[in-house]
Amino acid sequence: MNSGIGPMVKSQSSIPLYAIILILCLIAIIGGYFLSKKYPLNTNELKAIFEKEDGESNDITEPSGDIGNSYAAIDSSGVESGEHGHYATPLSQVNKHNIDEVFHVAGELVDYDTADQVCKQYGARLASYDELLHAYQHGAEWCNYGWSQNQTAYYPTQKKTWERLQYGKTELEKTMCGVPGLNGGRFKKNMKFNVNCFGKRPDKPDTDFVHPKLPKKPTKEQSKEELKHFDDLVVIPYNRKRWSRKDYEPHPV
Repeated sequence: MNSGIGPMVKSQSSIPLYAIILILCLIAIIGGYFLSKKYPLNTNELKAIFEKEDGESNDITEPSGDIGNSYAAIDSSGVESGEHGHYATPLSQVNKHNIDEVFHVAGELVDYDTADQVCKQYGARLASYDELLHAYQHGAEWCNYGWSQNQTAYYPTQKKTWERLQYGKTELEKTMCGVPGLNGGRFKKNMKFNVNCFGKRPDKPDTDFVHPKLPKKPTKEQSKEELKHFDDLVVIPYNRKRWSRKDYEPHPV
């Protein structure tokens, strides 16, 4: 007898749970693969994070290139700050630091054969070109030749200081510290210069060396007065093949 209720339909069997888990795992693996291609994991950064969590410092301290004790050195971070150098540390005040670095010794000009003896008095040796270049890259500068290894003499000049010197009135003022970079080269042994040493820098003495003042930047009014118009000017290409730097493709190393 039909009770008014339609025939019962047998429900379809549901997807097994293990199949759903398997599908989700496959989706996670595929998604992780593509994410790793787009955002590769930097293992060095991850290592640094874990080291920091363990209480270890991940900061690397470079030699500061401090030139406070260099003769005629000028503060590269601000050439207007003046008095923080000295004139040759007396041997009685030598108290060494823990980091070897370049330091410039002045006070008595010597020839090349004597230069190494000056450094030895401070427990150091003559500085090499690479060591001077490293010092320059870390802010060192002084406007005096110093004997260095291989019968060479150099002094570093920072670009900011050189730009300031270009406000000088005479050519001598403009070129008194050479050009930005390491100035110098190979000289005759009998020429007398200061000395560039490499070793533990002596402590700063009680008396400071007063640096010569740099030329002041002209005012806008002075600049307008000195402005001159040139008619016969020609712009030269960047090199023999390219007009500008943006068109230049560097050669692979």
